[in-house]
Amino acid sequence: MPPAINNDLDPLHVPIILQKEPDFVCQYENCAKSFKRKAKLIEHERVHTGERPFACTYPGCDKTYRRSTHLTAHVRTHEPETARPFHCSHEGCTKSFQSRSHLNRHEKTHGEPTFKCTWEGCTEAFTKKFQLRHHMCTHTGKKAFPCTFEGCDKSFPTGSKLRRHETIHSNKPQYMCSFSDCDAKFVKWSGLQHHIMNDHPVTCSFCDREFDRQSRLTRHIKRKHIKRDPVPCAWPGCDQTFSSNASMKTHILLLHERNTRYKCSFEGCDKGFPYKSIRDNHEKSHQRIRASPKRSREPKRTILDEITGFNYAGEGSKRSIPCPFDNCNFMFIRKYDLERHLQSTVHQDDMDLVEEEDEEKQRRHKRIHVEDISDLMEQDNPEHNETCIY
Repeated sequence: MPPAINNDLDPLHVPIILQKEPDFVCQYENCAKSFKRKAKLIEHERVHTGERPFACTYPGCDKTYRRSTHLTAHVRTHEPETARPFHCSHEGCTKSFQSRSHLNRHEKTHGEPTFKCTWEGCTEAFTKKFQLRHHMCTHTGKKAFPCTFEGCDKSFPTGSKLRRHETIHSNKPQYMCSFSDCDAKFVKWSGLQHHIMNDHPVTCSFCDREFDRQSRLTRHIKRKHIKRDPVPCAWPGCDQTFSSNASMKTHILLLHERNTRYKCSFEGCDKGFPYKSIRDNHEKSHQRIRASPKRSREPKRTILDEITGFNYAGEGSKRSIPCPFDNCNFMFIRKYDLERHLQSTVHQDDMDLVEEEDEEKQRRHKRIHVEDISDLMEQDNPEHNETCIY
């Protein structure tokens, strides 16, 4: 019920009640987009139907578009004088663009940066939002589009890759079997491939071999069951033959053109490679800086050196811990090695003798203190009763 209007108000100040126009909502499944105008809804629905009614009429051009504005922008590309009719008005800038929206987006780069970094202590600012998004990655250590599902810490450089990844977390089937008599659906692509391989294999009519897809069966038949005339090598002086042109070209690439196709560009290096990627990896070896200077080779050891020990404990040697026995010349780097050495059979007699001497010293020490304590007790002197505790 509309509110009552006060008749005492001035006619110019009577409140006007505006009814909100209804939104036009997309009726396609799982799409809740809405638009203010019906024309925008019709343009949007072409995304679902695949309809592209606006076709280019330029001779030899078969491009089509969902919107008339897109076709208008495309037609300009066929006429050089009208290809970029929107020019930047900023002084000293000669750039031009196909549409006004592209021009407006460009002109913002001449003004003050509007997208400022919110990270504490960072004063960077950018003219474009995607620049700020990539800058934030330097603070967070993640890529621009992180996964928002709980327990998943993956991130991706583009929104499309993030959306493709998010289907992993969803239990909604994304992949349907293409066979007419099968309505199986799967969440993962690997599940669909496993289904086709096991439930719908295609069989070779020549050898009954099964394949998971038609393309592989076709390639198999061409290679194994269709007889072809041998293809001779096109390189002068080479009499080898091959089963296909592809095999012959690979042969020429790897054998005959190996040293001439992609040459190393560094002076003094005459190596050649069959592929550009291999050449590029090789050139990196010329630019690589050694982490440490090249070590000089050690002098060649003689048989005498091998027997007596080459520079066993000489200058520069790390062996600084000597064996405590006078009749032993062994040196060690770690105390642990010395302990193992003393526990070996090499010094078994020496260690037994040391233990006997230690026991004798302890007995002698104990005997001396027993006599001292007896004398003190006879004197009944309490100040010396706790002189030595053994």
